[in-house]
Amino acid sequence: MTKTEKEFDVTDPANLRSSDAVTSYTYASTHKMLSNETTTTSEGKSISTHYTYPFDVQDPALKIMWDKEDPNYRHMQGIQVKVETYQGTGSPMLIAGTKNNYFVSPTHQLLLDNIQVAGTNGVYETRIDFQQYDPNGNLLQVRKSHDLPTSYLWSYNAALPVAQILNAESGQGYYEGFEHHPSGQNNRSEAHSGHKYLTGSFTIPFAIPD
Repeated sequence: MTKTEKEFDVTDPANLRSSDAVTSYTYASTHKMLSNETTTTSEGKSISTHYTYPFDVQDPALKIMWDKEDPNYRHMQGIQVKVETYQGTGSPMLIAGTKNNYFVSPTHQLLLDNIQVAGTNGVYETRIDFQQYDPNGNLLQVRKSHDLPTSYLWSYNAALPVAQILNAESGQGYYEGFEHHPSGQNNRSEAHSGHKYLTGSFTIPFAIPD
């Protein structure tokens, strides 16, 4: 399949100067998803982007992404695990690349491990590291390269995030809204937020970090 776009020079009132860009799309014969798109201009310049999916890699450690026979299959074949853009024809040069690396938790959850980026040197470097998750697969700590960590707090039976804490590791922040606490009393009119509140004494199981 191809698409043609024509761009006219706005400084030419007669619309005699224009350039064409033809984009061709290639779909894989196996999983039927877009595998490559190439745009070629009338000046002969070419930009090509290649897409890689779990089925293309078939990593045995990530069978739940691509193997329909796996009992824990997650129907995630459409996720692009690598995208690379090249310039030129014949021996094209890599100008940009992104890799999303995943891992499977002990409870068979597919979680993002890190995101790597490559430039013209072709070397992939980690830019975002997803460092810690809770048993439910909720992200607890993430860190960009050469940066301080960001942590997250979850509540409502670990279903919703309630806080993002910058420059803090997981465990250096605390929150308790009593929404899922066994002693929380369900009375929305009395609660300051949410549906529950607690009367009486309560010991905070948290020590302020140094």
